[in-house]
Amino acid sequence: MTEMQVTLAMLDLDGTIGDTSFLHKKLFLNAMLHQGYKLTDEDLKPTLGMSLRDGLVYLLREKFETVLSHGELDVFEATIKKSIKVRFIPELRKTPPVDILMPGALETLEYLHRRDDIKVWVISNSTRANVDAVLEHLGIRHLIDGVIVGEEAQPKPKPDMILHAHNKVVETGVYVVRSVFFGDTTADRGAVIAAREHISHLEFYPIVGATHCPPEARGQQAYPDGRKDEFRALADTLKITVGCTAFVDFRHVPMIVFHGSVLPVCTNKITARGGSVDARSKLAS
Repeated sequence: MTEMQVTLAMLDLDGTIGDTSFLHKKLFLNAMLHQGYKLTDEDLKPTLGMSLRDGLVYLLREKFETVLSHGELDVFEATIKKSIKVRFIPELRKTPPVDILMPGALETLEYLHRRDDIKVWVISNSTRANVDAVLEHLGIRHLIDGVIVGEEAQPKPKPDMILHAHNKVVETGVYVVRSVFFGDTTADRGAVIAAREHISHLEFYPIVGATHCPPEARGQQAYPDGRKDEFRALADTLKITVGCTAFVDFRHVPMIVFHGSVLPVCTNKITARGGSVDARSKLAS
């Protein structure tokens, strides 16, 4: 297999580099309580994956036997959104960065930053204000070359933000030989699939994101003795051509994606240009 150097690494923010979902959940519960609706974490489980509006409709109907008119729902949704928006950054600043950073993310970014031949972009559907606040609070803004958010282009799963980052890097005179995207949601994967219609040699690597990482594991950045040097393999030549659809621990991504010394167990099919191939055989090639 011909090896090609990665020149652009793109990462989702929330759920990939860091996890602020627990802050949003706390603020949502408080906002609902302020409106007279007391909910628990357990009550929210059926709404995972729903939009805020759909989640509100479900919770009001199922938990409180309340159905709002279209106009009433518009006002109620706007009220909840505003409450979360004005409280998010103050709540963020009260939270230790170690409780937000996903395992392995900081080491990954620090190593990439030391590589002059790789550009690093954050691709997030969140707002500019929230993304800037999170990057600043985590102390990692200086490790990133560029940021694009959902307010500035069509959000994922549309490919626009990936294409924007790619084009901006090309405009600086960098020839993008191969690019990779790390994310934790189907929207991330969908954006990569759509962007492949315009960009060659673009891979998606799904990581163990916020919804897969137990709270007690967050902040555990340290490796057992002798493992830290494995991050030096990050951003070396890719050994595989397409990402496995099985989620992998971000702390192992350098070896799986770039170094090839550790392979994930993945028996399902992955789709690449030209059809489907068996993931296990592809990774072992």
